[in-house]
Amino acid sequence: MKYITCLLATGLQILVAQTGVSGHTPAGRESSSSKFIQTFMVKLRGGERIVPGHEMILGKFDMLMITRTWFDAVQGNTWKAITSINPKAEIYIQTEGPTLWKEADKSSIQDLKDLGRYDISRGHTMGAINRDHPDFFLLDKNGQRCAAYEPEYKDRYLMDFGSPGYQKYWVEAVTHDVLNQPWRGSGIHIDNIGPLLTFPVATPAKYDTDEKWCKATLNFVDYVTGAMHQQGCKVWINAGGTDNDRGWKALMQLDGLSNPPDVVGEEGAFAVSSGTGDTRFPAEDKWKHSVDFLSQLRRSRQAYFSHTKLRRDAVGTDNYGRPVTFWQSLWFAMCSYLLGKDDQSSNAYFFFSGRDGYGSVNWWFDEYERIDLGKATGPYKMAKHGAANVYWREFARGYVFVNPTEQDAQGIALPSPGKELTHENLRSNTETLPNITRLALQAHHGAVLLKAK
Repeated sequence: MKYITCLLATGLQILVAQTGVSGHTPAGRESSSSKFIQTFMVKLRGGERIVPGHEMILGKFDMLMITRTWFDAVQGNTWKAITSINPKAEIYIQTEGPTLWKEADKSSIQDLKDLGRYDISRGHTMGAINRDHPDFFLLDKNGQRCAAYEPEYKDRYLMDFGSPGYQKYWVEAVTHDVLNQPWRGSGIHIDNIGPLLTFPVATPAKYDTDEKWCKATLNFVDYVTGAMHQQGCKVWINAGGTDNDRGWKALMQLDGLSNPPDVVGEEGAFAVSSGTGDTRFPAEDKWKHSVDFLSQLRRSRQAYFSHTKLRRDAVGTDNYGRPVTFWQSLWFAMCSYLLGKDDQSSNAYFFFSGRDGYGSVNWWFDEYERIDLGKATGPYKMAKHGAANVYWREFARGYVFVNPTEQDAQGIALPSPGKELTHENLRSNTETLPNITRLALQAHHGAVLLKAK
């Protein structure tokens, strides 16, 4: 899973599995939390080891995407340890959708991310893919198998995810490897299966246009989600594409599926670790597209990833050559999320990570539990301040401001006197904070203010 891209819920039926984690009956976009900032956590293979005690951190999040490798790290059942802290926590097991890695044949089922059936069947009724189904490999225009270009993988190939045969094969494999195992969770996370091609693979001749790729992806998502829902399993897909019209057009088609996914992920929004700079801030128009998309899907929840190359408390340089800090990056991304989240349905979730990325155990911040402005009074508004466009939104108990431009904004008049919160004063008695009537907001900064009494 890379920093490039990557909930249907209408009623909840509790299914007690070996994990002690709730199952799923397809349900509208039911939310497990009414918190002001709904969060999720990502912990993949490698990096910091999960050890007893970490369930106290992981249990704070509303949703957790995790590899099955960590299932027995805490008292033999990490999932049960987490849900004993937070019974509503949703645990999604990381899986691969459209690619197959030859080297994964050497891994145990618990250590797999993809299907792990290149030359071995692992008891699959349809055999091994390379040996028995070479037709499942997508080919480029020269007739060669499409490679997935990620440096940590060798001999990794793109499968024909639009093929009914491959879809059937995938469902049987994942059912055996995840759903029928002790490490089954609330659902599965399917990587690299967005309706736009947003990860590095050779272009397949069969799906060489946006329309062909999108149609095949939607077909895969519809079939697989339906099959998973029949077994009480939720589905989270890694999609991307929220920052442009082309992506919106493709993503909105998810809402029309017979079986829309429970969660749709955007793996790089607002503040991004890939590309130039320690934090890359998108251009205002792309930023606004991602903000606005947060309220678009009517049948799926959304999970927005933001990140930086910086460690906590570190200072670096952004993609515009300006100084940037870890906390500035977090607050800009968090405030952007708060501008756009659908306040009526609580369908949007937020995640922020720094240098250690998906290898870290702890991406929990005081901000998530100490900021609560209540319900929004309406959608965000925009006002010009000099050369800067400043976006703001009023909530019952405060305001959120964001400056997504390259220009600093000075002397922003507040709708009413307020007290500015910062990372440094979150633990302070808010009564001791000064009242202000104007706000200065530098380029690519976000601010949260409490209304003065």
